[in-house]
Amino acid sequence: MNKKLALAVLAAAGLGLAFAVGSGATADTENLGSADAPLGIGQQVAGAWLIVIDFGNGPFEGEIQLFADGNVVMNNTVVKGGNNHLTTALGAWKRTGLRTIAVTALVRIVNPNGELLSYEKVVGEVTIEGDSISGQAAGLIYLPGMDPLDPTVDPVFVYGPGEFTGKRISAESLM
Repeated sequence: MNKKLALAVLAAAGLGLAFAVGSGATADTENLGSADAPLGIGQQVAGAWLIVIDFGNGPFEGEIQLFADGNVVMNNTVVKGGNNHLTTALGAWKRTGLRTIAVTALVRIVNPNGELLSYEKVVGEVTIEGDSISGQAAGLIYLPGMDPLDPTVDPVFVYGPGEFTGKRISAESLM
């Protein structure tokens, strides 16, 4: 096992923040692909994905970037009070089954002066099927002074879960 992969496995194992339901993954299969998906899980999920999610108030699109080393970046544009706000969440993923991962990402919500208003932690369960993903995600809101990474701290508000689907953004030639 190379050093980068070993560090990613240790980081994902130590995180322990994402929800994982009925994983079925074991330490022996943690980094192996299935027989019909010979690549390791990191190479299977790595890439950019366009997703559509609905928390019950209408669907919206966002992007998620999954890295082979277990890191995540999420982006979307939120329209609030007539203004557009780009949100970026950073986080991690870990394997929970042969084609499933758990994801946790954190957004800092700030006012126009840069003062922290709240943290939004997004947790999700993702199933990967080739160039398609699907799953559920929920949001947990924490106020300034609360530690959103402490699993013993309860959020002040929870929304979701919402269902999502997505497609891999593939590279195309210029023709």
